[in-house]
Amino acid sequence: HKCKGISMSKWSPEEVEDLEKSGGNTRDAAMYLAPSKWDSNSNPKPESGQRDKIKRFIEQKYVDKRWFEIPKKEAEKPKEDKKPESAKPTPTAAAAPVVDLMGKMD
Repeated sequence: HKCKGISMSKWSPEEVEDLEKSGGNTRDAAMYLAPSKWDSNSNPKPESGQRDKIKRFIEQKYVDKRWFEIPKKEAEKPKEDKKPESAKPTPTAAAAPVVDLMGKMD
């Protein structure tokens, strides 16, 4: 995954479309702060000036995945192959020759 900021990065139309199709921040929030695991009363998001608490919250959320859960709807979906047919590698008829480091060919 890439991490891009809204104001400091350039976004291609394809990146914007992919983000919109995937559900963006709403979808990610539902996974990284899953309602079945995270409760804002017992684990509130830290205030903007609380650097140490923010750091720990981010570690718990993204590194430890303390509250992470894939939504059941997504877990049940088959994964799609996003590459178009033209971008998929084609099988080769014969393997390339093996070169011996001593200079001999097989």
